[in-house]
Amino acid sequence: MKVILKKDVPNLGKKGDIKEVSIGYARNFLFKNKLAALADENTLKMWEKKRAKLEKIKKEALKNLKKAAEKLSSLKINFTSSANDQGTLFASIDTDKIIQEIKKHINIEIEKKHIHLKHPLKKVGEYKIKFKIEDIEGEFTVNITKSSSKQTKAQQK
Repeated sequence: MKVILKKDVPNLGKKGDIKEVSIGYARNFLFKNKLAALADENTLKMWEKKRAKLEKIKKEALKNLKKAAEKLSSLKINFTSSANDQGTLFASIDTDKIIQEIKKHINIEIEKKHIHLKHPLKKVGEYKIKFKIEDIEGEFTVNITKSSSKQTKAQQK
């Protein structure tokens, strides 16, 4: 039985693929869970139109994603934080803080899973942070400097 996948199905295919499956698998699993539709003439014609629109949207999204990745690659984020004499920060810089700064600087939506930070940054210095959005990889710079004691006291008041 030929079916069109409505969603990605592990070990079978991706959304939009036309697959040949057993009748029982189609009826008892794919149709029941609304993962696929029967691939008859009408459905195939309708799906081809839908696929063309999806391809156009996907190309546009990829184009925008590449632009955002270029901006992100050239980004240098500066943090000023209080630290001890050895340069250890009193409050570490984690992925959430980095994402907030990225949104302020280049106004793109980025998620935690896109930034590869093994552990929060706990020392003063410059760091190269890697990111991966879809298939686009790159890195940006995070610079952490120690705030002067005068700034820290003014911030506390």
